[in-house]
Amino acid sequence: MNKNATLKVSRRPHDGFFKFVYTVPDNTRAMLQTFSLHSDDLRKILENVNLNTLEEIPERYDNVDECGEADIAFKVLSQTNEKFYFGILLEHKSEHGGNVLEQTFRYAINVMVDKTNPTFKWMPTKAIIIYNGIDNWDPLEAYRSMPHPDFEGKELPFECAFIDLKCLSDELLLQCEYPEAAIGLFAMKYAYDMDAFSKTLLLMEPLFRKMDNAKGATLVEKIKLYLGEYITTEAQERLDMAFKSLGERLGFVSAGDVRRARERKIREEAEKRGREAESRKAEARELEAARRMLRDGIPLEKVKEYQNLSDELVAKL
Repeated sequence: MNKNATLKVSRRPHDGFFKFVYTVPDNTRAMLQTFSLHSDDLRKILENVNLNTLEEIPERYDNVDECGEADIAFKVLSQTNEKFYFGILLEHKSEHGGNVLEQTFRYAINVMVDKTNPTFKWMPTKAIIIYNGIDNWDPLEAYRSMPHPDFEGKELPFECAFIDLKCLSDELLLQCEYPEAAIGLFAMKYAYDMDAFSKTLLLMEPLFRKMDNAKGATLVEKIKLYLGEYITTEAQERLDMAFKSLGERLGFVSAGDVRRARERKIREEAEKRGREAESRKAEARELEAARRMLRDGIPLEKVKEYQNLSDELVAKL
């Protein structure tokens, strides 16, 4: 392991970077199509689905009772039956351990439900476990090596494929259709090795060039937050410098500038709403004063003169 990849002791148990990138169906479709070039298991289980119909299942699933079990859940139509849905479950792991297959099973039963189907709500689930940890690990291989009775239920009660990102070549990742999806995979693949990640920035630069300026800057900020969970302070400083250099070459507005511009817009809108509220209060006071004068018998023309009322306010009397 590279010395700059020293794992921080304090780390959030479940990062949001994976969700940020891959809750976007186009990015997930591109990622799965890329992985299929590497994994026969994945290619096989995706043969009968139409990835163009990916639709996120957005609800929070409190009935599973564990934080961070399933990262993203989708439903997707069958390739041959336009009314039949499968479930696609993406499970991201940054370290091995724990019974990920048991976790996935609970999600397959409790979460992968098609609420639009009145008679058969449970969706046959296709789970993809995506691992970017340092150690070698394959929970499917471990499961299949166990002794099983000789019956059809020998396999898992859901279809499953396992992807170890460190086993995928950079050339393969570059084939990912959407630049944001490809950049996300590079960030996860090299999360523990800043030397390697810095070198791959040259590969990622053309991908960033394909992205909108502000969107690219936001993705950079998300990557820095994500990698900050895994690397040393020294490596974080190197990462900042590398991204600054990349931003200068691409003409990116810095992520900080994007954030400050957003904050300034929010502040300006709040101030505008405050001025409008004060204006409405002043108008109400003027109208109430004018109405009292009218009730006291003062002619409208005199009221308009005394109060200096506009025609717009007179129309509201």
